[in-house]
Order: sequence, then C-alpha cells, then structure tokens
Amino acid sequence: MLPAQVTMIPLYIIFRQLGWFGTILPLVVPAFFGNALYVFLLRQFFMTIPNELSDAARIDGASELGIFLRIMVPLLKPALATVALFTFVATYRDFLGPLIYLKDQDQMTISVGLKMFLATRHFAAAGLKPAAKCRVARRCFRTCMGHNGN
Repeated sequence: MLPAQVTMIPLYIIFRQLGWFGTILPLVVPAFFGNALYVFLLRQFFMTIPNELSDAARIDGASELGIFLRIMVPLLKPALATVALFTFVATYRDFLGPLIYLKDQDQMTISVGLKMFLATRHFAAAGLKPAAKCRVARRCFRTCMGHNGN
C-alpha cells in the first residue's frame, strides 16, 4: 500500500479529468472501494465461517448466489458494520482531501470548517470541541430522523 502523499498528484489529475474537481465526489467515491485493511479484515472473517454451512446449503439445492445472499451476508453483518464504521471515521477525519478537491467554502467538511473558524477567530480553543460535538450530534440526529437540510 502506498502512502497518500505518493498518490496525491495522480489522483488530483484523474479527478480533474473526470470533472469531479470542486465537487464532493473525490471524497465520497474512493471510500466505497475500501483499502487493503478492509479487504484483509473481511477475508479473515470469511475464513472463520465453517464450510459446512455452504455445503449444507448446496445439498439443499441453493445456488452460489443464494448461499452468499442467504447465509454469508447475514453472518457478515458485524464485519461490514466494522468496516463501515472505520470508513466513516477515516472519511470524517480527512483534512487534506477537502482542502485539495473542494473550491467552495460551503462544501467544506466539518473538520476543515472548524479549523477555518478557529483560524479566523482569536479566542481560546476550549469552546471549539463542545461546538463541534453539538453540530455533529445535531446533524446525526436529523439524518437518523430523516430530515433534510440544516
């Protein structure tokens, strides 16, 4: 796996050629493809599932797709939840990506917005964390409740 600094310029060129520069797509789309850690984590989880489960399903007449959808995916939910959580945290903490790919200040992520807020205001940073937690909690609550907008 290469460090992010090595792939930064080629990715910038690719995203600019795709017309994604200035949009949120360069931040969201690569997160769907995962990385080596997630592939290894899921592989190791699959290795713990006994082969007898799929053998029993084959004897019952299930196809390979049926085995995957009806047996493997329900067993895979905890590992997928872990990968989803790791992906969310990594994407949420990304500070350099939004600075490179986004042009408009309205599109900036919370981490970049809080840093910009701190840089423009001359005050103690003690009030920044509670403000960030309130903002994140509000957004999560509204998302869970199905509300759109701010």
